Amino acid sequence: LMQLYEKGCFDLDENINNYLPFEIKNPRFPDVNITFRMLLAHQSSLGDTLYDVLIPPLRDNVSQWIKERLVPGERFYREKYWKDYPPGENFSYSSFGFILCSLLIERISGVPFEEYCQENIFMPLDMRDTSFHLQGLDKSRVAKPYYPLFAELYFPLYSYDAKCAAACGGLRTTVVDLSHFLIAHMDGGAWNDTSILNSSTVEIMHSIQYPNVYAPFYGGKIQHGLGWFHLNHSGDLWEGYNGGAFGFAASMMIHESDGIGVIMLSNGHVVRPKTKIGYIVCDIRMTLYDQLGHLFLEKAKTQ
Repeated sequence: LMQLYEKGCFDLDENINNYLPFEIKNPRFPDVNITFRMLLAHQSSLGDTLYDVLIPPLRDNVSQWIKERLVPGERFYREKYWKDYPPGENFSYSSFGFILCSLLIERISGVPFEEYCQENIFMPLDMRDTSFHLQGLDKSRVAKPYYPLFAELYFPLYSYDAKCAAACGGLRTTVVDLSHFLIAHMDGGAWNDTSILNSSTVEIMHSIQYPNVYAPFYGGKIQHGLGWFHLNHSGDLWEGYNGGAFGFAASMMIHESDGIGVIMLSNGHVVRPKTKIGYIVCDIRMTLYDQLGHLFLEKAKTQ
């Protein structure tokens, strides 16, 4: 989406409805426009959950899927998807918001979302083992997802395809592939002399957009850029993003003080983060971030 912003296709504070075939509004605040900046910083006042996103039916047509859920009177519309405060006032993580971003990419570029990403991100960054869909991937290398059931015992799931909901958590990739993307963001938009973004755009994405808005995060707090967050955890400053879907979890973080990047991918997702095991897993993650980051830094100093 920010590549299209660079081309002057839209303004960050522009009403997204200027580019949609139907109108998206918080029904409680119909006079407040939702902007691109709000969507990318999770300030749109959408308040859906992972369960709302992945319940059937999953469509191949993202426009139809969004319309069915966010346009009043449509089959799967629920007013509960919207918060009771206006867009731009507070943080609420929204998977619907990023699926909506994928629709905006299609509407503005005229190219299907998955095809756009392949041509403009994955191929330039040599991310050969990365795809939003199972088709075309080597099935023997695709990790089986595990989901916690019955007192948090983990059970295997079938390898599902998120279809039109893929933009919010359906990407399959490898640590090596994803490292190319992370390095590009750490190096002004370029990896291996291939640029996917201007350095000025990367700076905007990594800048806190709403300085007075904080969100709790396992004993720390986060503030959002555009598709990225800043995390203050026990006095350590990190930047990146994490998340998951049913049976998967991913984290991609930069340690701000020394510029070290750490990526973790797993095939078991803690979908109940406020449980005891949820806090334990988060503590393990943050410890690994810290220890791996310092290990890589010491290794870099000796080379």
